[in-house]
Amino acid sequence: MCSSDLDWKRHWDSAVAGHIGPRFPGRGPLLTPPAPAVGREPEAAPAEVPEVPEVREVPAGRHTPVPVPGALPRPAVTGGEEPSQTSNFVGREGFLDRVYEALTGPNRTQALVLQGLGGIGKTQLASAYARRYASQYDLIWWVPCDTIERAIRSLAALEKAFKGSQPRQQPGPGRFTAMFNALRIGEPYQRWLLIFDDANEPDEISGLIPPGDGHILITSRNSRWNTSQDMLELEVFARQESVEFLMSRLRWLTEVDAHRLADAVGDLPLILEHVAEAHLPADSYIAQLNDDPIALFSAGQPSPYRATVARTWSEMIQRLQNANPDSLDLLYRLAFFGPSPIPLASLEDVRYRHEISLHSLLSTPLRRSLAIGTLGSAGLLRIEPDTKTINIHRITQHIVRATLTSDEAEQCRHDVHLLLAAADPGSPDNSDNWSRYEGLRDHMTPSEIESCPNVRARQLLINFVSYLCAAGDPDTADGLVNRALRHWPRGSSGEPLHDLADDLSVRAAEVE
Repeated sequence: MCSSDLDWKRHWDSAVAGHIGPRFPGRGPLLTPPAPAVGREPEAAPAEVPEVPEVREVPAGRHTPVPVPGALPRPAVTGGEEPSQTSNFVGREGFLDRVYEALTGPNRTQALVLQGLGGIGKTQLASAYARRYASQYDLIWWVPCDTIERAIRSLAALEKAFKGSQPRQQPGPGRFTAMFNALRIGEPYQRWLLIFDDANEPDEISGLIPPGDGHILITSRNSRWNTSQDMLELEVFARQESVEFLMSRLRWLTEVDAHRLADAVGDLPLILEHVAEAHLPADSYIAQLNDDPIALFSAGQPSPYRATVARTWSEMIQRLQNANPDSLDLLYRLAFFGPSPIPLASLEDVRYRHEISLHSLLSTPLRRSLAIGTLGSAGLLRIEPDTKTINIHRITQHIVRATLTSDEAEQCRHDVHLLLAAADPGSPDNSDNWSRYEGLRDHMTPSEIESCPNVRARQLLINFVSYLCAAGDPDTADGLVNRALRHWPRGSSGEPLHDLADDLSVRAAEVE
């Protein structure tokens, strides 16, 4: 035996015995080797023997498959109903790292839920993770969960991947018991990843999730998963990720127009994909988005998705109508706020409730909570308990507004004016109230409150102008005053016809 062979055997025997070294670090889950330190050349493995992948120590009490000594990683068996992939996945590096850490780190979990609003890229992130770390798995299987029937069919197809080693099971809750036992003991697949895509309620698929030391990813819009599994909530793209994505797909697009498009669609990955495939100039796309979003989103289907954007949102609205009509009525009003976080106080305050068309719904805490919760479960809004706000994406607002008649839209907009007025803390010169006024800032102009004839809505506008002046923002105050004066009634001589209009004129003079 040559000296290099003796050297190899000595190191290998030492590693198997539990002595950890830099080249042969011992047993544990297969992980990506770290990059070599800057300025140092990595030590090369003997040319005639394959390099053993780096592994890490495993917490006591967990069974972890050990790579076969000297064997190169086998290609993973990949199957199930894998979704189409976006043609140019960019960004999400931070989220990919967090998924990897959650599944393989010291405090690892077996099942991780990727949760977020519809169209935020949960499935594409799961797909990117599966592609990047495919060499670390023997089996990767996609289980579509939009219906329980599809999920069961996909797991039944997985049984065939076991080459008949499992006895045929009868239909029922325990039909996959033998296969789950095989996954648990790692036979024939030691390292496996199952992806349950587009799951709804946790209870619906809990019986389909196998135990064991494999990895499970679950994608869902439903925020209820945070009570039963470890969850990673996805955000929209960072602005630079949106710009990078658009400019990589539309080579002719300027950086300025990429920023404008990203802002118009709220950095939502699904709609960014739609922008890239529409191949429209920025001005044309933004104009159509504002004027007729239904037609815009009906014209093209983003390639990674099974249906057009318009159809997807239409189906969600129909499900809301069937499941909880209160939630749909609330969604119609939320569409006329701005796209920034909406203070829950604007929905909970009882003042002026009798004047709002939804007074019965909003005055009943249980109905109100169920409506908000239903929208959260559908992935149409996100609830922020810490800040006591709710978020609804601007694309959802565009589409919902477009489904209403002009009379319905006018009623919903007026309700929002009254809801904003109900959230007016009063005393705008008192700095203790400024944070509450600031929470209303991004909803004043989008709701067109300056056009509202209601006395309380006008009082809010006057108070808000006073707040802006006191807080040192006269430019915004001046713009709001000018828009209001174009709507508020005045006599033939130009004099105000109402005391509040006179108050606004006084505020206008203060701004000047």
